[in-house]
Amino acid sequence: MPYIVRKKEGTTNVVVLPFAALYYWLMWPTFIVTFIGWQTKTSAMTAATAVMWVLLIGMAVPYWPTIFKIKKMMKEKSITAKGSKYSFKNPLRYEWED
Repeated sequence: MPYIVRKKEGTTNVVVLPFAALYYWLMWPTFIVTFIGWQTKTSAMTAATAVMWVLLIGMAVPYWPTIFKIKKMMKEKSITAKGSKYSFKNPLRYEWED
């Protein structure tokens, strides 16, 4: 399954982010590990924190160009957002008319 799905349904443009939920589910453990690492200051926690941040940012980077385009379009036309950022079965979906 592609990381970002772009399709056209009639005159409606659709962008689906099927793996966005993975990012949002990883975000909370990353924050928790960062907080624990900040409190304990052990090298193992520092390493775990660094690995989690690299994974989190690495997952986000491919979405950035698409998200920037969607945000730019939101200023110009009406865009409908559907789905849930925490759901794999009902992922984030953005729709707009030509």
